[in-house]
Parts: sequence; structure tokens; C-alpha cells
Amino acid sequence: MAKKVSVDPIVFYTMPGNKREMDISLPADLPKGKYTASVMIDYGDNNLELGELNFMYD
Repeated sequence: MAKKVSVDPIVFYTMPGNKREMDISLPADLPKGKYTASVMIDYGDNNLELGELNFMYD
């Protein structure tokens, strides 16, 4: 059965054309299993970017 796990929003600043890498820590009590991580980046003014990553956490 699927269970939703959320992390706190991360605020960061960038300029047009910049590239940025970020590490997002998983909760310490996250059970082992298969996951799909979904990320939404809100640039304001109705500009959104979405991404998903499927991974196995052992």
C-alpha cells in the first residue's frame, strides 16, 4: 500500500541561466522499500517545474 511522506519545503534563490544541485535529506525513520520522489519548483508568476525519481531505499 502506498504511503505519502513529506519533507519541509526548501527555499533557495537562483538567477536565470543558473544551474543548481541540491541534496534533500530523507527522514531518518523512512522504512526500506521502493519510492517515487516528486519535486515541484515554483519560480513564481505561474512558472512551475516538476520532476520525479523512482528509487529503492535499502
